Amino acid sequence: PHLQPNTSLPSAVVPPMISRSSFMSVFESMYDQHDAANRLTAQLKDHLRKTSTLLQTLQSSGQMIEGLVRGHFREMQTQYGERFGAALTDLNNRLVVLEQKLGVSPTGEVFTQTGALKSATPASTGHASLFKMDDRLDSKAMESVLSRLEALEQR
Repeated sequence: PHLQPNTSLPSAVVPPMISRSSFMSVFESMYDQHDAANRLTAQLKDHLRKTSTLLQTLQSSGQMIEGLVRGHFREMQTQYGERFGAALTDLNNRLVVLEQKLGVSPTGEVFTQTGALKSATPASTGHASLFKMDDRLDSKAMESVLSRLEALEQR
């Protein structure tokens, strides 16, 4: 007997035919996903670069601001020290006048002969108007002025 072609093979063994567009769509999908991953990687690298640049800018700005604040604080500290020293010297001079009027000898070892505060020394900037205060001597000067004032008040 004559056999017809493909009749000897069972129908389950023959792979079903898929369309060309179905076959290509799998690869198009893979290509689109790969392309999207490449674009996202490029965007991420760009964002990382921009973030790094921004961080460097912020750090340098922070250092600049810190320097400005420190300089301003030093200036304020110097001005306060000058005013404090001048006020303490003035108070000492007033006490000296009172002590002389009452015949009491001054006991201000933290003050110079002219009544100036010994702790007020010219700062290292070279400007005579800028003074650097010594906290220990300032404390002694304040204690000295207060004790002298108390002694005068008890008279």
